[in-house]
Parts: sequence; C-alpha cells; structure tokens
Amino acid sequence: VLLEQNEFDQAIESLNHALYLNPDFTLAHFALVNIARARGRFHQAGRHCENALRCLRRLSPSQILPDSGGMTAGRLAQIIGSLKARKAAG
Repeated sequence: VLLEQNEFDQAIESLNHALYLNPDFTLAHFALVNIARARGRFHQAGRHCENALRCLRRLSPSQILPDSGGMTAGRLAQIIGSLKARKAAG
C-alpha cells in the first residue's frame, strides 16, 4: 500500500522491519530492488538483487513464494536476472 502511495521512505522502513523478522522474505528484497531502481540508486538495487537471489537459491524453482499470488521462485529469479541484464546492457 505504501508503495502505491509513493511513500518510499515508509515502505523501506516497513520492508526492513519485515526482513528483520524474516531475512528470507524474498519479496521484501525484491520490493527494495524496485524502490532503489525507481530512485536511481542502482548500486543499492544490485545489492538487493543479490540478497533476493541468495534466498531464491535455497528454494526449488517450482516452489510458490509465500504472499506472491502464485509466483514461483524460478520465475522471480528470471525477472531479477533480466533486471540485472538490462543494467549491464545500459
């Protein structure tokens, strides 16, 4: 909800709190990727990508991510990979 309202600072705080409680909450890492990219903080986004990928490597590619609406770990890894490839090309 905070992201939809462009309340980035509050969203970051909430996501960091969620990660404190559950460091393997991959979707929180991915949300931080998107916030950092939207703010032009690409180095930060890269760190968050690596954190998300580290979590995803522990899962089966076919495993559904909690709170994802049915997205698999493999699909999110592909999305993150394409973001990293675009950054490398740009």
